Amino acid sequence: MATLLFDDGETQILIDGYFTRVGVWELATARPVSPDGKAIDSALDRLGATRVRAIVPVHSHFDHMMDTAEVAKRTGAIVVGSRSTATFNLGMGLPSKQMVTLPKEGGTRKFGRFEIELRRSLHAPLSPKGGPRFPGEIELAFSYPAPVSSWREGGSYTVILRHPAGTIVVQGSAGFVPGALKDVKADVVFLGIGGLIRIGEPHFRNYWREVVRATGAPHVVPVHYDDLTRPADAPAIGFFPRMIDDAPTVIGWMQEQTDADVSLIPWREPIVLLSAKP
Repeated sequence: MATLLFDDGETQILIDGYFTRVGVWELATARPVSPDGKAIDSALDRLGATRVRAIVPVHSHFDHMMDTAEVAKRTGAIVVGSRSTATFNLGMGLPSKQMVTLPKEGGTRKFGRFEIELRRSLHAPLSPKGGPRFPGEIELAFSYPAPVSSWREGGSYTVILRHPAGTIVVQGSAGFVPGALKDVKADVVFLGIGGLIRIGEPHFRNYWREVVRATGAPHVVPVHYDDLTRPADAPAIGFFPRMIDDAPTVIGWMQEQTDADVSLIPWREPIVLLSAKP
């Protein structure tokens, strides 16, 4: 998925924070789903997530945002996101003091030495009409269990994390707004690639140009390509069957580009992403 924990030793920033897994049947039907408390507790413990100051869903679909209220209640973190994200979390009993609601165009907030900027983006055009599955806003609070279609997109963001050690861009879904990142210089881009094989290589080339080449990032890490029906504590990452998605082919497209190194991060293991600058 696109769940990422950034930690500078003082402050932790959690992107998405989605740890629940749903089955193929739930994805294919309207069978209701709920956050998995045990999976959330296990993941937070494994991550050492004791200093989470902010949780930032890239948009409000279930596989990015369903667990946010539960994670925020456990960590005391502030959820930063759209009006749809706020509507859902308020309905789940998260107090308003633990939320920052931004307009669709985005905004900036500081947490410790991190500056978080959200900029308007677009979801990957996966539906027959060119937009996301489950478009629109979460207009009214609802209770779970609920079908996955209850979590509407609510607008998508590019997340820009600025820190004295460097700048990171998280693009959780494979859409883009042309020219939106032309003034951003990044050290690393986390690039969502789910569904790109269905959209096609021409879209991928435009996407790469608008997110990677525009920011000049020398390092790119693909995200949001694993099989979201597999348990979060599985011993290794798993790809969707090729009849559903084809992450290896898309990663091959990425590795053919000559303007950035592409690397896969270890499954569930910490890495040193940026070194402190003198």
